[in-house]
Amino acid sequence: LKGIFYHASPNKFSQFRDPYGSGLSHIWFSEKPIKNTYGNEIYSVVLDIKNPLSEFETDNNYSKELRSYENPTNPDWVNNHHITGELPSFKYDGTIRISTVDDGKSITVRNPKQIHILGSKEDIEDFQKFVKN
Repeated sequence: LKGIFYHASPNKFSQFRDPYGSGLSHIWFSEKPIKNTYGNEIYSVVLDIKNPLSEFETDNNYSKELRSYENPTNPDWVNNHHITGELPSFKYDGTIRISTVDDGKSITVRNPKQIHILGSKEDIEDFQKFVKN
């Protein structure tokens, strides 16, 4: 998945935390910066997603697969994450779906290690040049 994506938060932070600590199964991003809806701190990021579950693909049972993806009581998660601290192996490492807050797409990832925060305008400009080439 190529591109710059955005995460809005009411909080300032230097790195994303493990969503499992809060009982969630993923971290949300959007294609566009969306202020006020989720907070005024906007984080520009690059995401490392190799095998997303996409609402835009017709060859998967999206609704069924999504329920499994979002279920924080998934046996793999319960049995492995709490004991070892390691993320379990899941079929999908993220999702791409229709956004419910704008006309773009929503993207999720499971693990903060999949997120690289772009720290400056220069980072963002350099990445945009890289993607174009």
